Formats: sequence, structure tokens, C-alpha cells
Amino acid sequence: MCWWPRERYPQRWGENCGKLIARLRRKGESKMIDPWFDPNHYAWMPGTAYALVAALMGGLVGWLVPRGRARTFILRAWFTLWAIAVALLIIGLVALVSGRPWGAWYALLLPGAVGTLVVGGNSLVILKSYRVVEQRRLAAKDLF
Repeated sequence: MCWWPRERYPQRWGENCGKLIARLRRKGESKMIDPWFDPNHYAWMPGTAYALVAALMGGLVGWLVPRGRARTFILRAWFTLWAIAVALLIIGLVALVSGRPWGAWYALLLPGAVGTLVVGGNSLVILKSYRVVEQRRLAAKDLF
């Protein structure tokens, strides 16, 4: 598929696409290299392991944050989980750019992207929830 839209260059659409693809094949830019691991057997592991740890942390957050308990543990573990997601995202992007097979980069990129967005977005909610709990405690102390 060509990079230019049909309506902008309608006369070039059919004649140049074939030339562009043939030129890329001649240069060898679409050559695939060996995967880092066997995607047929091991591609499910990064996403599954990350999802299990994230689900465990989500349960702990839902249980402990509204009570204002284990603030240091929860915040450190949550930001560690976010750092792991960013690392998976970067490793997946490196695998994609270096031309690894689909199963090798997708298994790293998907949990990294989802974890970065979900865990990173919810970190603000967790911090705000801890602030609300602290404000409730201070307001309760002012009553007595």
C-alpha cells in the first residue's frame, strides 16, 4: 500500500505502488530475523505473568487504599508494576524495530502498552484516594 492518499495523487496510485514494493523487496528491508524465543510456545508468558501480578495488586489496592493502610508498600509496588510495563513496552518496540517476528514483539508490546496506560493512569487515582483518606482522618480528629 502506498503512503499517499488516493484523492491527492489519483494518477500515480496504480502505477507506483508496485514499483515501491518491488524496490523494498530488492533492498532486503523486509527480511525477518530469528526470534528471541519460540513464539509458539512462550509468547503467552509475559502477558499472563504481568496480568496475574497486576490483578493481585489491583485486589490489594481495592482492599487497602480505601482504609488508608500500607501506603508505602502499595505505592512502591504499584510504581514497580508500572516500571515493568514501561520496560516491556520498550523491549517490545525494540523487537518491532529490529524486525523480529510478530509473535516475539507482540507478546512483549501488548502487556507493556496496556500496563503502561492502565497502571500509569490509575496511579493518579490511588494517590488521590490516599489524600482523601488522610483528609478524612484529619477532619475526624478536628471533631474531637
